Amino acid sequence: MNNKELAEIRRRFRPERSSICRVSGCLINEKKEIAGIFDQPLGELHPQLTEQLLPVLRRTLTGKLGRNLFDLAFTTRQVSEGEGQKLLERLRRTGLGDREALQTLYDRIRTSFDWEGNYLILLTREEYDVPEHTASGHPGESVSTYTYLLCSVCPVRSAKLPTLGFALSENLLRCFTTDPCVAKPEVGFLYPSFEGRSANLYGALYYCRSLQSNHPEFTDAVFGVAPPPSVTAQKEAFHSVVAESAGEDCSYAVVEGVREQIAGMVESHKAERNPDPLYVTAPVLRDALCASGMDPSHGEEFVRRYDEAFGAGTELCPGNLLDPQRLILTTPDVSIRVSPDRGDLIETRRIDGVPCIVIRAEGEVRLNGVLLQIGDM
Repeated sequence: MNNKELAEIRRRFRPERSSICRVSGCLINEKKEIAGIFDQPLGELHPQLTEQLLPVLRRTLTGKLGRNLFDLAFTTRQVSEGEGQKLLERLRRTGLGDREALQTLYDRIRTSFDWEGNYLILLTREEYDVPEHTASGHPGESVSTYTYLLCSVCPVRSAKLPTLGFALSENLLRCFTTDPCVAKPEVGFLYPSFEGRSANLYGALYYCRSLQSNHPEFTDAVFGVAPPPSVTAQKEAFHSVVAESAGEDCSYAVVEGVREQIAGMVESHKAERNPDPLYVTAPVLRDALCASGMDPSHGEEFVRRYDEAFGAGTELCPGNLLDPQRLILTTPDVSIRVSPDRGDLIETRRIDGVPCIVIRAEGEVRLNGVLLQIGDM
């Protein structure tokens, strides 16, 4: 899916646009047991409850592609024979009316999703009449129907500490508590994918709020596939690949040069308003390293280590590898934060045989807020 397709489905989760008829789900307790099952027509819900429910569901489609949202691809065999895909197709075809299929999906999620505490599984289905695009920009007649499932797995937070308040009806101070409430989704999915403004049964969109763990056990239980590595894992692996392949060439100039080039790619992509997410490959990153000062003889070593870490031909979101908006140098005792567009202020030198980080001082220099006077040295 691309950003334009994602935005089109995300807009469905507004009261004036949504045609979702019902919401099904269950509450999972701390023992990973089903504590309660519900199936409610949205038409019977209070309008205020609907207005609170739809934003929770919409959060499952919020984030950046390649960062919080990941395309999962299925093989022809998985589509025709995979238990997970057959189960989801039963639910999609029956409008969440197959109780046995619902129970099976709940069991797969509760036994695979590792979460301490209670959480809610929310499952909805919608038939979206996809309108044609017109020259005027206004929706035209329906050209197809996209029938999809959206699943959101949301922690249920315990009641907060009592809060001091005033009961107007009694003219008395009171301690008020709130009941446990549904929090933002931790994981979820859209099935099938919406690509080319139609259903793609060979894919799904997976959401994961955490950047540290992608909960691969969840996607394995539901779809029989693993998600890409988490953002944290991608970043750590890329840092190791660069350091090990560049060797002595892994200097400040090389790493900062790559970061600047990645920042340039991101900005150009934004300026072009390309709906497709931006991805980079091993050859692109190799060329960026060499252009920044790495000896070209290390190029093939970089590609080899990259393929070992991520898989040959793997495309990655560049912002997951080096943050284009952050420039931070650290030692065991010092952390230096620099404006991302002023990397030129930093140099690394060896002074009297000691490796040093040299910062050119421009403008006022303060220490804990106190203005310093830096004279000739």
